[in-house]
Amino acid sequence: MRSSVLLQLFVIFSLKLYQIYGIYVSNLNSACYQCLCVAASGCDLEAGCDTGFCGPYKISKSYFIDATKDTPLEGKQEFESCTNDLKCAKKLVTNYMARYGQDCNDDGVTDCLDFGMISYNGGPDCRHSLNKTDYSLLYGNRLIGCTGHASL
Repeated sequence: MRSSVLLQLFVIFSLKLYQIYGIYVSNLNSACYQCLCVAASGCDLEAGCDTGFCGPYKISKSYFIDATKDTPLEGKQEFESCTNDLKCAKKLVTNYMARYGQDCNDDGVTDCLDFGMISYNGGPDCRHSLNKTDYSLLYGNRLIGCTGHASL
């Protein structure tokens, strides 16, 4: 009985910490954020917006909307200003991965390679190949090179 109560208290405490300090996504660490940034733009902090994709993570408007749907950003953050600000853009990536994180390549682990596939293809379509266009091939090669994976 006592251990059951302690477990319940631990779960409640953990949920409160989660609510206070934000979202945690397993395997989405600083190295992975860096690799996602490198894959998208070479981590160009001055990338701006090009054909609807903005900032160093090349985030689209639909990605932004999905990433802020359940977890609104603090303050008033607009699409272009947030995606071009590294700290805000990383928050968008975190929110998006919390929403869509899954094992996209069916290797039994949800890791940075999967997060790259999610970022590029979109959460619902993450299983699509990263070698269909010149840019997707460049993205995939940058991601593999940065993460150290042998292949997608």
